[in-house]
Amino acid sequence: IPEMLRTESFWWQPLIAACLLAVTLGTLANLSLHAKDLGITGQRTALLYSVIAFCSFSGKIVMGHLMDRIGLRRSGWISAGLLSAAMMALYALPHYPGLLLASVILGFGFGGVTPLWSNMPARTFGARSIGRALGVQNPLHIPITASAAPLAGWISDTQGSYDGVFIIYTGLCAVAAFGLYRLRIPRPGQTPRSPVTH
Repeated sequence: IPEMLRTESFWWQPLIAACLLAVTLGTLANLSLHAKDLGITGQRTALLYSVIAFCSFSGKIVMGHLMDRIGLRRSGWISAGLLSAAMMALYALPHYPGLLLASVILGFGFGGVTPLWSNMPARTFGARSIGRALGVQNPLHIPITASAAPLAGWISDTQGSYDGVFIIYTGLCAVAAFGLYRLRIPRPGQTPRSPVTH
């Protein structure tokens, strides 16, 4: 663990996970309230969550496949790009068809977050270090992840809409994309360089 803590990649990983999880969990927690502000309630709101769940399930399969085909970094960029596109759709399309479109995009983007989160330590530090890496990293991203939904509610209450939230969440996706750029990921077949695997 001390040797992992001395690597730059270790510190980028909880930040990447925190940003992407904050976007997804914060949006899921406030989507129904955003829909209510637009006059959308009941079964139509429930359908949005069903769409997200179905697309998220499909996204996990697709993104897991892409990680093996094009690598963790590029597939991570796709997930961050999809989440960012979903935020822009929510911002620019304040009507039910727009919410449906955003839910589809959000679901596929969300589907890539969990495989990315669990694969980052495996790809950078080796399979034997996953438990140690995640055990130390998980508490580090909780402050950002846990504050995402309450912050969104506060911004909505003070500004009268979720527009500012969607802009901030888009910025978090950009931070995650930059973090993926900074990660040092061994190529397929190459042994991770971290001493904890030797």
